[in-house]
Amino acid sequence: MFVAIDLNGEKQFAFHDDKVRLKSLSAAKELYCPNCQKQVFFRGGPKRIHHFYHEAHVECSFVGEPETQEHLGGKLAIYNWLKEQYPNAYVVLEERITKTNQIADVYNASCHIGAAT
Repeated sequence: MFVAIDLNGEKQFAFHDDKVRLKSLSAAKELYCPNCQKQVFFRGGPKRIHHFYHEAHVECSFVGEPETQEHLGGKLAIYNWLKEQYPNAYVVLEERITKTNQIADVYNASCHIGAAT
């Protein structure tokens, strides 16, 4: 997952924000899942895309099949492409679609594009 919420309810993005700050928030246990509000952790490095994750035992409808590095990279590439093509559009990662109770990997309200997981 690329999006977490901090103690102030602000979204934190694993690929945009200061990695040192995110590691600090993670170590202080101050990052939460935007879906279930349970604690998440930050990880990544030179060989792994930076992302947030739940502990293995946590029950959350956001957690389905584990995402491979290829899947995370593809999701990020689609997000970045849509942001570039539609700079004024509502393009988000991991958007909950309440009507279908699904979470879109990438959602663009302007184009009605959403690839649900």
